[in-house]
Amino acid sequence: MGGKREAIAMASQNPAQRLAPLRKFLVLIDRPPLRLEFLPGTGEALVIAFSSVGQDPARLPAPEFVASATSGGRPALFVRDESRSWANDPGFAPALLDAVALLRRRQPLSRLMTIGQSMGGFAALVAASLLPVTA
Repeated sequence: MGGKREAIAMASQNPAQRLAPLRKFLVLIDRPPLRLEFLPGTGEALVIAFSSVGQDPARLPAPEFVASATSGGRPALFVRDESRSWANDPGFAPALLDAVALLRRRQPLSRLMTIGQSMGGFAALVAASLLPVTA
């Protein structure tokens, strides 16, 4: 019976919580209201996932698209904005550029891809104006 309870508990968690025991998020940039976290992986393609406004306005939005972004063991950068600025916070561009520069020093990155929904989708489009995004 314990297995069934564990499966039910896992199903009630968001994808980031389900993957947390498997891979640890590394905080690259923590400049409130922005937090940029990295899940290491292999390959030269980096997915940058931007969170939407989230469910609870009193909390930092959770990382989104964790499974999609890290599919195949890819490295991924997760961008969360507690102020929900829609990429208008003055620190957005510097934090994003700094994080990508840090990752490029860590490993070769030949392809940058962005993903997001709603506010995150808008931030992904803004990122494409700042970085050489290919997808």
